[in-house]
Amino acid sequence: MRISVHIRVIGLMTLFLSFSAIGQAADMGMIQLEVTGDPGAAFSGDCRIVSGHKPVKRYRIQGKVPAKYWLPGNAVRCSLEKSSLSSRLRARIIRDEVLEIEQTSVSPFRWLTVTSSGPWGAAKGSATAARPLW
Repeated sequence: MRISVHIRVIGLMTLFLSFSAIGQAADMGMIQLEVTGDPGAAFSGDCRIVSGHKPVKRYRIQGKVPAKYWLPGNAVRCSLEKSSLSSRLRARIIRDEVLEIEQTSVSPFRWLTVTSSGPWGAAKGSATAARPLW
């Protein structure tokens, strides 16, 4: 009988943890990063993703336009480096099918940064010559 009670307790704890994880996943949305610009323009960079009270995660990205990334979190900051100074990049952050920010690179600046709304305030973007500091 004592083993039966332990099994029931473990089963209830597992059930509780499952519902808790489902609730946390539902609270965390997906943020879309869309990169467009001159056809075939290459880029690389990283995104920092905030997910609730978890530590900030850093993801490296690279590719050619057009490209789309779905980032699991509540807020993101992405910095993209163009492979060519003469190419043009445009980055957009879209949340719940709503455009939060759109930023276009300016020649000859190499770096493009977009930040969603989040714990740091409103959404914003910039084009810079040097790698931005976080």
